[in-house]
Amino acid sequence: MSKVEIVWVYGASASGKESFIRNTQTNPAIRDEFKWQNKRIAICEESIEWVAHSPADSIAERERQKLVGIIPLLAESNDVVLIKGQDVDLSLGSPHDVRKRLPMAVHRIVFIDVGLDELFQRVIHKPWWDDTIKRAEVEGWLEEQIDKLMDMRDMFIFTTIDGRAIGHYEEEDFQGNFV
Repeated sequence: MSKVEIVWVYGASASGKESFIRNTQTNPAIRDEFKWQNKRIAICEESIEWVAHSPADSIAERERQKLVGIIPLLAESNDVVLIKGQDVDLSLGSPHDVRKRLPMAVHRIVFIDVGLDELFQRVIHKPWWDDTIKRAEVEGWLEEQIDKLMDMRDMFIFTTIDGRAIGHYEEEDFQGNFV
């Protein structure tokens, strides 16, 4: 029997994290790419539901710490557990905490890379978007996330995929920046 794989999916807001996670259920190319054919894949629905919709939204910080207890339960009866990662998870240390609770599992981070121009065109359609948010702010959020992820590269299998064409994901080198 193979080890369970815990997969945190990261990327900027509007990079397509939820789309990637949902596509694992229906897109055989993703299953092939990640060697998930014939594997039971669980989606941590709470990680999709408990997201901040504004900087003042405390639901993510309040609820997301519960993921550390939910993910091991999903791992008991599945081969792969997919989690929509949020910056608050990195601040809380949740990927590390799950890794400690499941030391025999394979721990992976999938980073969805989308060019900054396209990313900005997508993010302005988010329900929480307002016109006071500037492109530089979006760039700053992404840079902060990437810095935190770079600190984790030695502890997790790290895969970067090109998210510009949703539904068709190609692996690419992660440069540690978005330029």
